This record gives sequence, C-alpha cells and structure tokens, in this order.
Amino acid sequence: MPQSANDLLKQILENIDFEGDKEAFANDFLQTIKKQATLDLIESLPKAKQDELKQKLSQNLQKPEGVSAVLKGYFPEQQIMKALENAAKNGVSEYIHAILPTLNGEQKTKLTELAKNLQTANQTTTS
Repeated sequence: MPQSANDLLKQILENIDFEGDKEAFANDFLQTIKKQATLDLIESLPKAKQDELKQKLSQNLQKPEGVSAVLKGYFPEQQIMKALENAAKNGVSEYIHAILPTLNGEQKTKLTELAKNLQTANQTTTS
C-alpha cells in the first residue's frame, strides 16, 4: 500500500505503464497540487487579504518552508491540509480522466484494483 502521495502517484504511473521518469513526473505533479491548494486558499480570502497574502508569499518564495510558514499565519493547519487533499483528489481525478481513453483493458483493471484497495484502506483508517 502506498505510504505517501508520491508513492501513490508512482504506483499509478506503474499501473499505466508510464515510460517517462516516474519520480520527476510525481514531483512535478505534487508541486502543481501544492500550487493549486495555495491558490484555492488565497481565493477564499477577501480581496484585501488576498493582496496582502500574495505580497508576503512573494517575499518568502525562496526560503525553505517560507510559503508554508506564511500560509500558517492566515489559515489553520486543518484548512491547509483540506485544501491540499482537495487539490490532490481533483488533480488525480483530472489526470485519470484525461488518460483513460488511451489505456488498454489491463491498465484500466489495474487502476480499478488500485482504487478499490485505496478505498478499502481509507475506510479502515477512518472507521
């Protein structure tokens, strides 16, 4: 069972016989997810606060953990995690929807099995 989002993405890529650099793809995909979650959080604020947050973020982009620290000043940890979770679900769903027409029967079966296993594991951890 995948231990992280990175592992899950690499497992999906393995199941669809992705021929490129799985690690690089997973890292790029996760960066996109983080950016989308940040954008979603920013857009949830009133306009004045959005501008203020954007300014602070632009000043902290190059610092390790800079973006995370700034976001924590505006949002509770739970809201940040929920935004990341939503962006990840949407991103993976959109990716699978986009590639589905190109997959053969075996690849679709592997993805279906992975989804079932994840759903079962999620139900086990939330019960």
